[in-house]
Amino acid sequence: MKKKILGVAAALTLLSSIALAAPQSGVYQQMYADGRLKSVVTILHNPGTADFMSQYSLGDNTYVCFDALDNNGYEIENYASKLEETSSGYAVSEKCFVINTANIAKCNQQELFKVDAVKKQGPVISFAGDDRLTVNGAGSKYDGEYYFSPRSKPQANNALMLYAYETARNVNLFEEGTGANTYRISQYDFAPWVNRVELYYNYGSQGDYSENVLMDNEFNIVMKCITEGNASYKPFFVSDKYVEWAENGLASFKTAVGGDESSLYMHRYLARSFPELTKSNNMTLVFKDLYGGEGENAVFTRLYDLVKDADGVKVLAASVGHSDNDAMQVKKYMGLRNITGDEVRVRKDPNTDCDILGYVNKGDLVEVLGLVNQIGEAFGNKWAAIRLSNGNIGYVSTMFIAGISN
Repeated sequence: MKKKILGVAAALTLLSSIALAAPQSGVYQQMYADGRLKSVVTILHNPGTADFMSQYSLGDNTYVCFDALDNNGYEIENYASKLEETSSGYAVSEKCFVINTANIAKCNQQELFKVDAVKKQGPVISFAGDDRLTVNGAGSKYDGEYYFSPRSKPQANNALMLYAYETARNVNLFEEGTGANTYRISQYDFAPWVNRVELYYNYGSQGDYSENVLMDNEFNIVMKCITEGNASYKPFFVSDKYVEWAENGLASFKTAVGGDESSLYMHRYLARSFPELTKSNNMTLVFKDLYGGEGENAVFTRLYDLVKDADGVKVLAASVGHSDNDAMQVKKYMGLRNITGDEVRVRKDPNTDCDILGYVNKGDLVEVLGLVNQIGEAFGNKWAAIRLSNGNIGYVSTMFIAGISN
């Protein structure tokens, strides 16, 4: 299906001043003399928090995307890059993603398509007040004056979604060609503002592999999906306005317990109600079980282990679940807990065949980071990682910690 973009008429007041103004997130439109929409420029900046182990963030940048249209208003090219401030104004980075007409058609049919990752002289964008901008150096498809469309919501086109993710994940993309060879983007019928992006990489002699990402076209959440083995879902980026955005939209997922849908709803619920579990994106939802009854009114529940990283140690911070009747389950193992025994050993490792770091006694308050594996075991209720007064990690048997039983 072709994607058609419709212009939005707006009352415009031309400003006499053309002094340099800061870019405003929003949609800017260029019209033909007869009122038809020629092209669209979208400025998008949505700050937020990257994966706690990542050096780069989608939210550190101001992005720009261009959409060129044919005479009937259908997209014929997507162009995306970063917007960079210069001594005389703002310029589009020379590193950009371009999707041509043929690949736009494949993308819209949810088929595999290709993107041109190129380096070329970026056009200059001049902002005049809050309501207009001028593009120079982008070619006949895009050059000209654009006016701000107050009723249009800034959203990334497909080229920009791929560009933002790939350049954050693959910092040497344009020098070493580390981006994906082909892509596929699909949307959910009940939530068309959320995209499942499949990226197919060629690793040379090591073979091919794919990566799946869930993201919306405003960059409120970007979540990596690992579908092999026990499926897992890890936030790569979450915007500062994520909770507000999710409140208004993710209700669409309330009764869905399929993998992608449930993980998005589970994350939304935790970010709102248990922010300590999702802080700094230091978390992964790992699929544990799906169960339900029989008959027309059977309720199905999807369970996850919520795993966090504690100084390089994987800990089970909580067990969480989501049912298709909108019931939620959250059992936390992390947090401040009381010791229930005297002279309880604090071990260097999660087993009894290691050094003793010290002792804790009944009534002592300790910071539990989560449950841990003993070698050869799955997450169990035998050992908990605790934060010591010197900042290091020690291990205590869970039988001596109040409120922990798995």
